[in-house]
Amino acid sequence: MKKTNYPWWTRAVFYVLYIDKFGGNFRSATAHLDYLEQLGVDCIHILPHYPSGGVDGGYDVIDYRAVSDKLGSLEDFKTFIAVAHKKNIRVLIDLPLNHVSIEHPWFREAILNPSSPKRRYFHWSTTGTEFSKAVNVFFHLKPSNWIKNESTGIAHFSTFYPEQADLNWGEPLVFNEIISVMDYWMALGVDGFRLDAIAHIIKLDGTKCQHLPETHDIVRRLRAHVESINSEVVLLGEVNECYDVAKQYFGNDDECHLVYDFYLSRLFFLALASGDPSIIAKLSAGRDDIPPNSQWATFIRNHDDLSLHRLEDLDREIIIRTFDQDGVKRFAVGIASRIASMLGRDEKLIIDTFKTLFSLSGSPFIYYGDEIGMTDQQFETPPLDTRLYCRNSMDWGLVRSTQFDEKSILASIKAIILSYHEGVQVEEYVPAESAVKQEA
Repeated sequence: MKKTNYPWWTRAVFYVLYIDKFGGNFRSATAHLDYLEQLGVDCIHILPHYPSGGVDGGYDVIDYRAVSDKLGSLEDFKTFIAVAHKKNIRVLIDLPLNHVSIEHPWFREAILNPSSPKRRYFHWSTTGTEFSKAVNVFFHLKPSNWIKNESTGIAHFSTFYPEQADLNWGEPLVFNEIISVMDYWMALGVDGFRLDAIAHIIKLDGTKCQHLPETHDIVRRLRAHVESINSEVVLLGEVNECYDVAKQYFGNDDECHLVYDFYLSRLFFLALASGDPSIIAKLSAGRDDIPPNSQWATFIRNHDDLSLHRLEDLDREIIIRTFDQDGVKRFAVGIASRIASMLGRDEKLIIDTFKTLFSLSGSPFIYYGDEIGMTDQQFETPPLDTRLYCRNSMDWGLVRSTQFDEKSILASIKAIILSYHEGVQVEEYVPAESAVKQEA
């Protein structure tokens, strides 16, 4: 891999993709690595590639040490890594460590054998009253975090989908299992891990079960372990919070190397909807004072909804009225839609959005297809999980038809990325009006 005189993750361009949506399987995705090399990508973030129960885009893992049959074989994965590395592209994988599928062997053994050590890997209740202050993230999909098994009368705890059983990180064996998983993938050449839902992993009764000191202890131990194996491997923390809280997950340069900047996407769309450019300028007030070897992971959109969490009610309503008037793409307190659809396919606005992304300090993350102006998937009947609108297959036809067009969105994004790599300050786009043409 190409060496730099600075931590590679602090000025890298990341590209986020589902293997099946991007290329069908690992073999086909490997054939498309030339495209990412030409785009200027430094690191690929592969969304969950494990065998799963299929209820949450792969985040309900059945086997942490395997590749989904739909995506190919472990050898195909190794080849993908090897070819990417030859092109100086690193590979970061998702690590859902708050929960596993109820089809995971750990959970199945725990259900069948109450005396098994695996029983301690999960949270159980006969009353459903424990952790009563914990956030029910998917409140629109389930009434409670406690999911009762009708055959046993015992409930397991699920922060997200009912089919995702939360792990008990108070059990030391869980930590040992997870670092063993990390060792396995690092030995195969993986360059980093996205720590999914990291803020939720510790549950303590009487608390909201988020951002607890014990959680930070776990992250520090994960970081120390990873660095003992390979100091170039990074940890990316998913922390959907305000800056003061999110910054805590950098620690003293001893927790996550990268933490998502969720506020950027919220404030960008708020600025666009309200026509108030000062909103983006307010970013600088909360983003400063992070450790020297840490970096914000900046993005405009991703595979989840545009989370409107922590916004004032009025600001949230302004965004919803502008970008999801009919409420079809609502997911919890967010909107599940791609950049191009939210901006009414306005090519100039799309390009200006990327200028904003690359003008701010941070390592920019591009969600696959956004660089070509891909729009939302269409459904005759709206899906229950509206995030499927923005989890459609890569439009390679659109790539082929625009790749040599110097006036295309793709050409403009390539130029922005090139300027970023050359150290040229990208001109920031400043929203001047609230007139946004939403895609029909």
